[in-house]
Amino acid sequence: MADPDQPTELLTSSSGEPATVQPSRSPLRHPATIAAALLLVLVVAVAVVIAGRLGGDHQDAGPARLAYTAAATAAVTVAGGANGVTVDPGSRWLYVAGTSPSTGLGTLSVIDADTEKITRTIEVGKYPGDIAVGQGGRTVYVAIRDGVSVVDLDAGAVTGTIKFEQRPSGLAVLGRDLYVAHPSSVDITELGPGDKLDTAFPNLSIIDTVTNKVITTLSTGGPDALALAADPQRSALYAVDLTNEITAVDARMRNVTKRFRIDPAKLVGIMGLAVDRNRLYAAGVDTAGGQGSLTDITGGIPAAPITMPGPLGQIAIDSDARRAYVLIPAVTPLPDSTGGQAAEEARDGGLAVVDLDAKTVTDIVEVGADPRSVAVDATTHTAYVANADDTVSVIKPGSIKPASIKPAP
Repeated sequence: MADPDQPTELLTSSSGEPATVQPSRSPLRHPATIAAALLLVLVVAVAVVIAGRLGGDHQDAGPARLAYTAAATAAVTVAGGANGVTVDPGSRWLYVAGTSPSTGLGTLSVIDADTEKITRTIEVGKYPGDIAVGQGGRTVYVAIRDGVSVVDLDAGAVTGTIKFEQRPSGLAVLGRDLYVAHPSSVDITELGPGDKLDTAFPNLSIIDTVTNKVITTLSTGGPDALALAADPQRSALYAVDLTNEITAVDARMRNVTKRFRIDPAKLVGIMGLAVDRNRLYAAGVDTAGGQGSLTDITGGIPAAPITMPGPLGQIAIDSDARRAYVLIPAVTPLPDSTGGQAAEEARDGGLAVVDLDAKTVTDIVEVGADPRSVAVDATTHTAYVANADDTVSVIKPGSIKPASIKPAP
């Protein structure tokens, strides 16, 4: 049995040796740059094409509307929309990122999870998204247009901003460190001789939350990481990029320990990662079946997929309850150039509830329109979904309601 006090790798490299991060250097133009750029474009293009099968390659093969089996227990209205949500089980506070309709500024709504009432709203930077709660629960970090807002809950205000060129795509806290996934500033057309795609793009910054200063910036492979998953028990962090590469980081040593590219013939379009005990799960597209799937990718080899409808988004796992909650984002109709029906049928999205032991979907829950983010309270086993229609859906096990929207015949 593994020592819980030592970092445990869920992935192994093909060579069995830890990966190293190359020191940054001035990029140089070189003919090899073109080959590297084309390789990245090819990998991305293949992933997009295969993922497109989910919406149908034919004008008459659009996805069916979701067959909801249940509806959320309740909904909390948050003015200005809800782009991100997280919950602190210790304090029983729910945090929701949105935008004030009156000022146009970003907001962080603080909600009492027991009463489901908003207790206060704190202004943050523009276009807020992902949220992370700091160690001790007194500081909240919110991804904004140009970095991360640092919110002091005691002061009820933003006390600092950690600047980045673009809005971060993911946040995670491990111990006293904040991990920020953000687009790399490196131009792919300016890679130098010998540069490798898996180390050329510094896009995962580690922030000391005491000083709010960047300690180091690592690379997850491509220009931007699509999703992060933190494993506090093993002091590890996992990231996935657009090229299907998984990067494992030792949070104690603050360095990359392993890299592994998931076989695109089995799984592509990974938009969500989550750790459940000693297993790593990915939400993506099962290439063989062309369907959304929740897949165990522990060890870098995809297991048999759990099939779900539609493209997938974030994952939240309640390990004690053995349940996974997976977002099914909304689908926007695509115009048909031939003048026929739309290539895809519009739908508002939903939430898939998965029994991890039985490896089956138990419910497709009707939530608010255009769901953006999901979180679960491991203490009460309640799930929360932030929706673009100004609501946060509350899903309590055992008390979800019958769906009000039925699938079209």
